[in-house]
Amino acid sequence: MNPYEFVIAIIMIVAVVSVVKARRRDGSSTRTNGQDREGPIDGEKEMLRAEVRELKNRVAVLERIVTDRSSTLEQEIERLREPQG
Repeated sequence: MNPYEFVIAIIMIVAVVSVVKARRRDGSSTRTNGQDREGPIDGEKEMLRAEVRELKNRVAVLERIVTDRSSTLEQEIERLREPQG
């Protein structure tokens, strides 16, 4: 094998190895991205749902405070401060 063939063989080996590495890297990132496209995992979904429920309850309380003209704001705040059972 002459020196030029040896250099070409080394270049070919390096090229093949880099292609294999790139395919492995792309394959693993595709799987990760596929999971991300599906959305958050079940535990995170449930946590987000609970947070949305809590925020909806807060908005409902605020709406009630703003729209209820028969009670004063002070009375409503005191009622909300009382521990709920």
